[in-house]
Amino acid sequence: MNLINTKLAVKMHLIKNRNQARVEFVKDPRYRIYFSHSDEALYNNLRSLLINHQSIYTPCLGLSQLICNFRFVGEFGLKRLGEGLQTIDSVVPGKCIISPEIEEGKEYFSELLPNEMNESRVVTNYSEILFERNGKEIKAEARDVWEIDNNGKRIAFL
Repeated sequence: MNLINTKLAVKMHLIKNRNQARVEFVKDPRYRIYFSHSDEALYNNLRSLLINHQSIYTPCLGLSQLICNFRFVGEFGLKRLGEGLQTIDSVVPGKCIISPEIEEGKEYFSELLPNEMNESRVVTNYSEILFERNGKEIKAEARDVWEIDNNGKRIAFL
């Protein structure tokens, strides 16, 4: 990629210096996002936007040039599971993990990610997230895990 220093530029079209940087991208990524909210008006507004393939801001995967597409899959019932050994099909926030069960052949990573922002887009809460690099399930003694009615997948909300 050709990068430019926009902080020093008075006018963008006058920038002459470029820095080339090697960048890796994930080709054709797909993510499933599960959403639940106690504010019914907010929930219904988001649901309507998704069903009608509309957004407030252009959805992107971190950078403005990585515009993404989305589609509404549906609504599903949830069942809260009790505390204990779980097989979890999503990333898992650290607050849900009592004790992870490390399995052979899996690659585990954790990241500290922004979890909440205020109206000024200042991060007010960070969350440590455990994930398996290849998208495999995670086994752990855990709490606050939910099972989705239609497919039996087990997830943890951030």
